[in-house]
Amino acid sequence: IRFADAMFELRGLEARYIRLVEDLHPEKKRLPRLIAHVLSHGEMARGDAHHVANSSERTASDDLGELAKDGFLKSSTPKGPVRIAFPLEYRERLFPNLFADSEPAAPSPPEIPRIR
Repeated sequence: IRFADAMFELRGLEARYIRLVEDLHPEKKRLPRLIAHVLSHGEMARGDAHHVANSSERTASDDLGELAKDGFLKSSTPKGPVRIAFPLEYRERLFPNLFADSEPAAPSPPEIPRIR
């Protein structure tokens, strides 16, 4: 479990994901909010996007389409809820420890207290 935790470093995933979207779309401050919401909640109904993004329904729909086109969100149906996706071309940025060229360093096991 410690090894998987070190490789995926899920505690920092949201920050890395948001930074990636900000770098790719610096002019669209709404997109990171949508990504953060979906990461936090697992999925999002398309109709909720304009509330999360604080935009019109049309703008939110366009934003979801852009995130889906870029591979950041996906859905089972064209009108169904969206969930997070992990585009392969950004795997090193999203999971830097998992795809590192160096030898992985798993954390040391915790010290187990001796019972006397």
